[in-house]
Amino acid sequence: ITKDILITNAHVINKMNELDIYLDDTRISTTGFEVVGEFSEDILDLAIIRVKGARLDACPMSSEEPKLGEDVFVYGYPQIEYQGTDLKVTKGIVSGKKGFKGDESTFQIDAAIQHGNSGGPIVANGKVIGLATSFLKDSQNVNFGIKSSKISHPLKAYGITPK
Repeated sequence: ITKDILITNAHVINKMNELDIYLDDTRISTTGFEVVGEFSEDILDLAIIRVKGARLDACPMSSEEPKLGEDVFVYGYPQIEYQGTDLKVTKGIVSGKKGFKGDESTFQIDAAIQHGNSGGPIVANGKVIGLATSFLKDSQNVNFGIKSSKISHPLKAYGITPK
């Protein structure tokens, strides 16, 4: 989001005490991290993290709502015990403008996600339009992301201006 701020899901950092950051398979040196803000899974499932000593390239965030049928890419590290630790990318579309049970803070995509994709960016037209957050069990490619428009409000509350 900025040179030293990352966002992910709150459920990803619940028991986290260490953070490793890789860029192009190279570990980036940091001096630790702090949780700036955390919103429970029941509210938004969002965590804002400041990575001490990091100078990262930020991906711009979209201020627009996801568009039905829009092409999306989801980035993440799913099931590293089976798929390895390199970055994975899946492609799909925005298949619903609302999320689970009509939740207006999330939206539905059909790009494949699994455990490990949580907290990864959902990108359309070079901008982050959401954050991968969950999938519907026993269904094929029914997955959900938090809308970037809903992420921007907590960031502003903490004085953080995304790229």
